[in-house]
Amino acid sequence: MAADQDTIFALASGALPSAIALVRLSGSRALEICDDLVSGGPLEHSVASLREVRSGSGALIDQAVVTAFHSPRSYTGEHTVELSLHGGGYVVEQVYERLSELGARLAEPGEFTRRAFEAGKMDLTQAEAVADLIDAESEAQHKQALQQLGGSLSNLYQIWHENLVRALASLEVYIDFPDEGDVGTEDTGPVLNRLRILSADFERSLSQSAGAERVREGFLIAILGPPNAGKSSLLNALAGYDAAIVTPIPGTTRDFVETKLRIGPYLVRLSDTAGLRETSDEVEKIGVERAHKRAEEADLRIWLIPADGYEQDSFKVIQKDISVLSKSDLISERNVSRETLSISSKTGYGLSDLKSFIEERLNALARPGIMPSLTQFRHRAAIEKANTHISDAIAKIETHTLLDLAAEDVRLAARAIASLVGHIDVEQVLGSIFSDFCIGK
Repeated sequence: MAADQDTIFALASGALPSAIALVRLSGSRALEICDDLVSGGPLEHSVASLREVRSGSGALIDQAVVTAFHSPRSYTGEHTVELSLHGGGYVVEQVYERLSELGARLAEPGEFTRRAFEAGKMDLTQAEAVADLIDAESEAQHKQALQQLGGSLSNLYQIWHENLVRALASLEVYIDFPDEGDVGTEDTGPVLNRLRILSADFERSLSQSAGAERVREGFLIAILGPPNAGKSSLLNALAGYDAAIVTPIPGTTRDFVETKLRIGPYLVRLSDTAGLRETSDEVEKIGVERAHKRAEEADLRIWLIPADGYEQDSFKVIQKDISVLSKSDLISERNVSRETLSISSKTGYGLSDLKSFIEERLNALARPGIMPSLTQFRHRAAIEKANTHISDAIAKIETHTLLDLAAEDVRLAARAIASLVGHIDVEQVLGSIFSDFCIGK
């Protein structure tokens, strides 16, 4: 990390006003700047002390608990100071002005964590996990982010990279010393075995990636059915508030309405959609088209079949569908098949069973495995690229020809894996990764 980087500051706590506002300062001049900002002399490492915060004219701005973390024993690896101020907007504004006067500047999104990465405090997978942990809205997202922050993916990628380097070293021996005793090309069996195991690991990891990405983003569930099937009522009942307008008029919902909620350990994005029917109304027709599109995108689809117009055969149910009889309060129990999941959004009947059923389906979609989960497209794309190179290398080695080209394939696979943790070829992705962070991280 360059020693002459700007000293940066930002609010590292929640929106103002609040009980406490935590302002973080990091950089080579952080301790020096704080000597001019607060009273009481030099700041000891990791010792919190009550200090007066003063303006350039000496006027008291606030009393704050100030804690310093000396380089390299800090989050960023630089000198870092945290000021716990009273959480008023004017207080923070005055502190910002004074820090700017003293030569610091407001941090960009993710700049603190980017500096931590550049200082070797974490790799890219762990930096991504910091953002995921901040954004986590469910138990599953929280658990997934903590595992990644703890190095689960980093360790896996390190093992893969080491095995690729060993395979590459063996190939280089075969290429450079083809006639040296025991290193003839007929002895490439151990390399082939290593590469085949790696390829199987890659494929196993990729097979689990869709579920892990969905856990991170939230599962999309679409509620579908004819007009007046009770779709909006179900959305409101599951959400616990009136997210969608409910009327007895067919075609009230013209576009999808989406809300977030937790079902079991998972974050779910639940979409109410327009009633599916033939219509001459141009606006409603657009809504129906969007409902069909939402149905295609959804991880799960809840087909609502109104009990007062029960036509099971009119709906084509596929694997990702849950067929539900709605408005069960309008009919007698003897008219409902025991195999049919029936609900009443009005009385709450069957909603608990529906949630449990949805959770079971989400457990299957999440597909947790022994290996750490690939949580982002960037990881999946790099591993797919590495696996393609490994497959190409295996094909070349099996024919005992073109070993130099096989070695290049292995080298490219190793580079793809190394890029995931930030060892090489990552400058182009740093901006996009850290730009998704909040300002104080």
